[in-house]
Amino acid sequence: MDLAADKLLLQELYAALDKLYPDNRKIIELFALSVSEREIATDIGLSQKAINKRKVKVLVRLRERFKDFF
Repeated sequence: MDLAADKLLLQELYAALDKLYPDNRKIIELFALSVSEREIATDIGLSQKAINKRKVKVLVRLRERFKDFF
């Protein structure tokens, strides 16, 4: 990828993250920082299973949205 494509990809990623519900965005941000699902669950106040389900659902949507970039 060149610099212009990288910039476009980042803009699209930030736009996609801005559209997430706040808890889902926080889950993805913490996951990207290598925080465990258990720690995220404690922080947000949900079960680890709920965190996993939300994370998977959001990542599937993001992969679908960005499939043309890769």
